[in-house]
Amino acid sequence: MQTHLLSFLSNYSFFILPICVFITVFGVMFFRKKFPRAIPLLFLLPLFGVVCLIYAKDWHASHVFKNGLTGEGVILESVPTNNYVNHVQVIQFNCLLKLADGRQMRTSIENSSDIFYPNKNPLMSFGVGKKFPIRYMAGDESNFIIPTDVSNPEENCNQLLLKVSSAQATYNLDKSNAHNKNEFKEAIEYYLTQPCDTNMQTAFSLLLQQMDVN
Repeated sequence: MQTHLLSFLSNYSFFILPICVFITVFGVMFFRKKFPRAIPLLFLLPLFGVVCLIYAKDWHASHVFKNGLTGEGVILESVPTNNYVNHVQVIQFNCLLKLADGRQMRTSIENSSDIFYPNKNPLMSFGVGKKFPIRYMAGDESNFIIPTDVSNPEENCNQLLLKVSSAQATYNLDKSNAHNKNEFKEAIEYYLTQPCDTNMQTAFSLLLQQMDVN
């Protein structure tokens, strides 16, 4: 019951707010004289609609993340669209999902969707043949999420690499700044402790040695 309710709120969050506003206006117009004490309660409905609009997708994603079954997906085809979000082209990726019971299901995702959880902006490459983990609820397989937690080493390493690159850019701007140098070294040292690309780790180790010499 909880799964279906959260799925409904997530999929139709844009419609819930106007429906709540309509019910509130209708209730005030026709019941303000008959049930005057209940009128203030009606104004909670638009508030509920706003809360759903902001948080419903996160509620659903969190529920699936914690209680869902594990599966796997693979990208079959990428199809550029004519839509743009924040000047970034929306691309549809047709994919094939393999569920925990062995069943397969064809579906599609977009690079602008809220399908990722808990990290909303993963550095995930969507090439054809790319495999990715999923979590879903039994009986509601179409509403799945792509987990981006530390149990997904590739995505975690990409995030760490971004932090190293950001710290390196700050360091290169002013190499005499001790604070920038320490932040860059700490980012490298943490990256070296993770199960990431060994070639990148070797390059960062050499860079770290050069920084210590200098």
